[in-house]
Amino acid sequence: MSNLYQYEISDLKEQLEKWEQLLDGRLEGHTLYVNNGNCRGQVEGYMLEEVELIVIQMDVFKSFIMERSGMRTTGWLPILVYQNSAVEVLTEEGEIFDLGLNEGIFFTNMPSGIHLKAGKDILVVVIRFKKALLEKWLGSASLYLGFDVDKSFLYFEPLVPQFRDTLNQIRKPEVEKELREYFFNIKCHEMIMQSVDALLKRDSLGQQSQAQDMIPIFNARNLLTQDLSKPLTIQQLSEKCGMSSTRLRILFKQVFGKTVHQYLDDYRFNEAKKRFEQGANNVTEVAYSIGYAHLGHFTAKFKKYFGLTPKQYAKYVNKNK
Repeated sequence: MSNLYQYEISDLKEQLEKWEQLLDGRLEGHTLYVNNGNCRGQVEGYMLEEVELIVIQMDVFKSFIMERSGMRTTGWLPILVYQNSAVEVLTEEGEIFDLGLNEGIFFTNMPSGIHLKAGKDILVVVIRFKKALLEKWLGSASLYLGFDVDKSFLYFEPLVPQFRDTLNQIRKPEVEKELREYFFNIKCHEMIMQSVDALLKRDSLGQQSQAQDMIPIFNARNLLTQDLSKPLTIQQLSEKCGMSSTRLRILFKQVFGKTVHQYLDDYRFNEAKKRFEQGANNVTEVAYSIGYAHLGHFTAKFKKYFGLTPKQYAKYVNKNK
């Protein structure tokens, strides 16, 4: 059973002070140091130029939940970035839900807290920025993004290399303390710009989702990738997730930026690539394992994704081990 810590906050300073009490930590300037029976690590918080930054880095010994209420939202937009499989979302209904993803970026105002599971090297970065920042950058184009802080929204992006590089620089800033706030301000704006750019590249952001859509949509994603050799159809997914196939298609693309079939293909071929990197060299077996019975189709599509045939890629990986 996980411990539940509930708190109300109105600003960043108050949040750090409240966490200091709840986690029996020691707050020194911008950094809260924690070493108790539940976790060991630190939480940093900075109020920057039109941006708030929270960086949580911990080893967690006993799972616990941080649930907030009273957070001001008017005019502010949140981004949650996480790495390692130790973060779950606590929904507004109080359910703890495993997202089934090891890392990623969320643009959402739905979660009311996070569930930190026992594990090593937990990293969570929360960036809150003023909606006015988007309007300054994009003008009327900001309306396209459809962020309405008075309504719920949820978008997910994978942690691709440019995001990962920025995240690592926030995690381990290689600057002197006197420059740290200025450095964080630059990197937060960089992360926001990269994130907004990724959303602008989507066909459309579609309708706004509701809090109750979060679990069915991520359930659909988890079920879709559960058995790549025999993936479920959209109809089967919709029946298991309790929503119509039409709504599933719309919300899935809104949240993940891809259709169900596009997401499945991307996942399949990244998984195939990973298996070659882990030492697999039988192309036929790898093709079957991700649901491709026709070797020619698998080879052509693999080359389209990665620029090499499966045999060439397996040979390349073995040569460079």
